[in-house]
Amino acid sequence: MLFQINDISGILNNPNVHELKRNKPQFMEDVVILSGDLKSSMNFRIYVDNHAEVRNGMAEKYTGTAMHSFWTDMTQTLGLFVDGVNLMRLNSDYTATSLYASLTASKRMTYMEHRLADKQGQYIVYMGNTEQMLKHNRYDGTVSAWGDTTNLDSEFEEPLRQYCTPPKSNIIHSYRARTYVIDGKFLLYSESGRPETFRKANNIPLEEEGTAISSDNENMYIHSLNSTLVLSGFDPDDFTYSRQDIGVIKHGSINPYGKPVCITKKGWAICEGGMIAYVDYDNFRLDLSDLAEAYMGYDPINNEVIARILQ
Repeated sequence: MLFQINDISGILNNPNVHELKRNKPQFMEDVVILSGDLKSSMNFRIYVDNHAEVRNGMAEKYTGTAMHSFWTDMTQTLGLFVDGVNLMRLNSDYTATSLYASLTASKRMTYMEHRLADKQGQYIVYMGNTEQMLKHNRYDGTVSAWGDTTNLDSEFEEPLRQYCTPPKSNIIHSYRARTYVIDGKFLLYSESGRPETFRKANNIPLEEEGTAISSDNENMYIHSLNSTLVLSGFDPDDFTYSRQDIGVIKHGSINPYGKPVCITKKGWAICEGGMIAYVDYDNFRLDLSDLAEAYMGYDPINNEVIARILQ
């Protein structure tokens, strides 16, 4: 597992970092004391047996100004990130192209891919940062806002059935024919086969404010800090509900191969078959605050799930 310790800011972008002198860290009970050389390398791995190994650095390929919220699809053919107020695409030659230039600065962006039912194999990348709700067309490269369907209210006589825009959120998910968005203590879902069309009545109340959404082939997991609501089935019309007593910190879930991996206040957990369970309960435990957030990623080269936790 890769993780960050106090004052260790990340990977040092220096191709000569492997030439730095390496002193072994000292392990005293549960306290890790880092030597100056290891600390300055900023790039190391600590295994469960307390063996520390410094990893070689990486050469810097792209320099931005205020970069965050990097995302790539599982094929590693599309990379998006935020730099200041710009949504950027990382190109194969490590240059970057601005796709959208009016973001609210410092707002964390999250992304999801959704397959369009009427266009075989075509994906739209939807994204949200609590201020802007955008979509990226994988095939023509355009970026625009989620569709505004509020002008179609005349289709319905009952106000609760009227269309509405999706809430401004960065907790979004694609599952089967619908998209899902968490807005505080509500899970909102789109019309079936119409991922940008929401209605006020299409919601599922939550006991706590939602922190993350994940899914496997037959279940959705709606996470909050202290519990997980399991929605079993393929659609809100046929969901059955159950609740598990393990919660997830904000955005602390990733699903590289159909089995969600989560970060709880007490450590790693995995969702499978309608259940969420701790991983390695006895050997790896955390004690995170309610305000902790996880930045999740997946390294396909080493087949590792990576989490950076901020408190």
